[in-house]
Amino acid sequence: MFLLVSAAHAGVTVTVTVDGIRPDTGLVGCTLFRQADGFPEDDARAAALQVARPTGGSAVCTFADVPEGTLAVAVIHDLDGDLKLDRNLFGKPTEGYGFSNGAKASMFSAPPFDTAAVKVDADADLRVTLAY
Repeated sequence: MFLLVSAAHAGVTVTVTVDGIRPDTGLVGCTLFRQADGFPEDDARAAALQVARPTGGSAVCTFADVPEGTLAVAVIHDLDGDLKLDRNLFGKPTEGYGFSNGAKASMFSAPPFDTAAVKVDADADLRVTLAY
């Protein structure tokens, strides 16, 4: 008699280390997207959202059970705790922000999903340095 056992694939763990946080107040919001639709600001279209408190200029967001494949992470340093990126009258962010894969925002917009995207097929450690 043969017994077939099937184990569900739990996915991978994606750990995002956020550097360059100043000051060590407020919250750090890390949003994981699996597609371009909604990236980087539509939390309702994100696959997952994690919030961390900054310490010593950095914070860590950990996403568990992430399906293998392509993803992008957007990060904000939310100084006022509203979990939104505040902007001035001209649309320039007044709080820190950053993206996976070293993607940079242009003067007028966030980078496209493809620029921030990384492919993960095992546990991954990503690093995002904030811009202010």
